[in-house]
Amino acid sequence: MRGLFSFYIVGLQELMIKRELAKDPELAGESWDRFLPKFKKKNVKRKKPKNETKKKTYTPFPPPQAPSKVDLELESGEYFFKKDEKKAQAKAEKQQKQEESVEESKAKRASSFKAPEEKQIAPAADKDAHVSSGNVKAMAESLKAKSKKKASGGDGDGVDAASMLMRPKRPASAPASKGEAGDEVHAKKKKKLQMF
Repeated sequence: MRGLFSFYIVGLQELMIKRELAKDPELAGESWDRFLPKFKKKNVKRKKPKNETKKKTYTPFPPPQAPSKVDLELESGEYFFKKDEKKAQAKAEKQQKQEESVEESKAKRASSFKAPEEKQIAPAADKDAHVSSGNVKAMAESLKAKSKKKASGGDGDGVDAASMLMRPKRPASAPASKGEAGDEVHAKKKKKLQMF
């Protein structure tokens, strides 16, 4: 509908312009194409339906009749069972299905606890293979020298390790052990409670 409406409007515009141009004697002999509105023709494709239904092949004969419940029971022999036997059989089938579902759920739960596969780690010999015998001796000597420096009481830099810590040094008047400091704090709390 929209396309038809715009088509009629364009036609009306062209007619109105042609009337105006016909009144002017100078333009009567010229081509009026330059004054008329120009529109590109759009080739709009038809929308395809989302679900295309395929036609079924026509057969003049109807499909075979589906077997009834009684027919199925006659084939399997259940038709001649008593009510108690039918109930017992149905109960057994139901129990079997339940056991299968329990096994499946156990397997699912167990799979979540399964450990992931570990990657193979390269042996340590491969890592140290590049170290030669000369390097080993030099490394041993440097380790011995470092251990001697630590035993003598310093790193060799002349810097005390305690000065590197963030906390300030304890004043001389402070108690030496934690137990004594705890007793003083406990006594102060008792005094505060007695005031009230």
